[in-house]
Amino acid sequence: MPFYLSLDGGGTKCCAIFYNEDGPLGYGCSGGTNTNFTTIEDCRGNIARCLDQALAGYPNPRIEVVYAVLVGPNEALTEALNDRANVGELVCLGEGKAALLAGALRESGIVALSGTGSDAFYVSGEGERQMVGGMGSILGDQGSGVWIGQRALRAALSYWEGWGTETLMLPLLCDKWGVADKWQVVQAVYGAPAPFRKVASFVPIAAEAARLGDRVAIGLFEEAGRVMAEQTLALIRRADIANGDRVCVCCGGAWKAHPAMHLAFKERMAEAAQDIRVQKPMFENVMAGVVANEYRRFPALDTGQLKTALPAPYQRFRAHWQEG
Repeated sequence: MPFYLSLDGGGTKCCAIFYNEDGPLGYGCSGGTNTNFTTIEDCRGNIARCLDQALAGYPNPRIEVVYAVLVGPNEALTEALNDRANVGELVCLGEGKAALLAGALRESGIVALSGTGSDAFYVSGEGERQMVGGMGSILGDQGSGVWIGQRALRAALSYWEGWGTETLMLPLLCDKWGVADKWQVVQAVYGAPAPFRKVASFVPIAAEAARLGDRVAIGLFEEAGRVMAEQTLALIRRADIANGDRVCVCCGGAWKAHPAMHLAFKERMAEAAQDIRVQKPMFENVMAGVVANEYRRFPALDTGQLKTALPAPYQRFRAHWQEG
């Protein structure tokens, strides 16, 4: 029975499922691969650790197909794979296509991606891709984890200095990061090996403040949802979207932090694009290769049949969001 591998590498993490036609055999997860947020050495090390975990117990296997979505240098993945396995074929999936496969079990549609970075995609039935965003944290990535984290840290620090609005994010910052003055915050961010990733790591803390009722934090997530909606709406105006593709899946770690973000997104989309169905993802992006492989093996499958066909062990890779 042939072996397969599905890998997803982005700003925060690199995950992989090693599997055969009966289901998953191994799983690995490590740090991020996007060299906008980390060093090339860190990227290579994270890919290696992820693969070592996923392939544990299977020395130098023959892998028929590796499905990979990698935001980072492809040569780092190729080298790591060649050191650990005999690979028949490497299929590179784009972020948008992978999000649709894993999130909606579809090969075409609209994606609003907000992770460490952010983009909006349309992938057509012919495989053509159009995109808004994706310019990185200096020039863009509005509504992303870095964007939210930066605004949350600025809000906490401005309150600390006496000119900002009171927010629970300040005492949570001091507690969670173990800091006693603003210069320790400055050192924690600028002294980090990956400063943008450090900034994005503040998002769960901002979400905790939001769940405690902090209006400043809630407002940040609402703003992130609205700015993600504006980018998605710009994509919809630009692209010639087929009637059957008017589905938008929201994927990426930032969406999971607090429900205010998704609610604000849905409200704005309902105002401006009522015919677009907005949905949360079914599975984490690492499942994209598993779904792509099923469609490749059984081209006549529809989404409902595929949902039934996936073995029960894959349910561990369902996407889970904060609901309140």
